[in-house]
Amino acid sequence: MHNKLPTLTLMCISVLIVTLTIPMNVMAASPFQAPLALSQSGLQARDSLTNGVSSSWTFSGDAPAEGAPYTYAENHTGLYIGVQSASNATWAGFYAESPNSNVMLFHAVLTLPYSTIPSNYFNTGLYVQTSAAFVNYITCYAQVSPTGYYWGVLYTTGNSSSAQTFTEVYTQYGGPLRQDCTVVTNGSNMLHVYLQGKLVYSSNTLNLQMPAPFDAYLEAESSYSGHMLYGKYTDYYATTNDKIQIQNAPPGDMLKLIGIN
Repeated sequence: MHNKLPTLTLMCISVLIVTLTIPMNVMAASPFQAPLALSQSGLQARDSLTNGVSSSWTFSGDAPAEGAPYTYAENHTGLYIGVQSASNATWAGFYAESPNSNVMLFHAVLTLPYSTIPSNYFNTGLYVQTSAAFVNYITCYAQVSPTGYYWGVLYTTGNSSSAQTFTEVYTQYGGPLRQDCTVVTNGSNMLHVYLQGKLVYSSNTLNLQMPAPFDAYLEAESSYSGHMLYGKYTDYYATTNDKIQIQNAPPGDMLKLIGIN
């Protein structure tokens, strides 16, 4: 499980990801035009989170041990994970965990249903964590409080029981309550994070200390005891990388990708 995210004081706050399915429409700079053919798919896992079947996920968290109310359910609109603090200002969390994956790209659509809450904090996020026996992870998340909400990106390093250091690398106050989040990492030095298809953080010089394989977590955490608060999740997938390779294109031609199914 994760250490709780650091609390920020608020002041009032599709990268072109290719899942390598076809057809794809391609326009060429010359009269040559041809469809792309799929030679190899990097897609390892995909779950719309709208079919009512969650058997590929493991559900857990610290909420049960704390006596904190929690719930989860999936329907045609998404996977909902709800949690309620057992007492105000005491964090409780619950999550869906994916199987281990030797991949570099993780994607999910996150929805924060609240622009404010009565007191304390609630957050929802996509976490990518090493499966090694220490708590090092990257998260793209949203957090809400009585004064507003923000979207953030951070990574951590820790020991076998908890995260010890938190490095926040991006914060966006306000914005859409529903955002498309993509994390691309090799677990060593490289991290690229996209929100709504826009690159919001990029580095190839980090010291992430996250050996593969990785687990993905869809997690809701709350320190508000008034009632259950929910995170909503849709369109999860994981791929080996974020690259497209074009082969046998005519010399001098420029290919422009204009559509993906």
